[in-house]
Amino acid sequence: MMHAWLHLQDCRKKLEEKVEEGICEVMCHKWMERFCSSDDLDHSSYKTYKQGQFKRKLKQLLVESMETRPDIYGQGYREATRAIEKFGFQTTLNHIVQKESFPHREK
Repeated sequence: MMHAWLHLQDCRKKLEEKVEEGICEVMCHKWMERFCSSDDLDHSSYKTYKQGQFKRKLKQLLVESMETRPDIYGQGYREATRAIEKFGFQTTLNHIVQKESFPHREK
């Protein structure tokens, strides 16, 4: 969905791959945190306890992968996360749209 949002902002073609994929990975992480919360995983919508456990383990694996990947996706995720922690989510998104890069820490 983040790819679509970036496209609607008319900045997707101009973005460095690390910036685009990084912010998209952050959104994926946020989605998993929101929609794969432990409350959701323990919900009775699963036919078996095993299904809930499988989803919990899958989420954990995906989150760990995002945080440690050595490729452009992992690098972008870590840079996007640092920018969001320093400047906030909305400011980071605005900066990406306007400047086509992550905001950086002051030196």
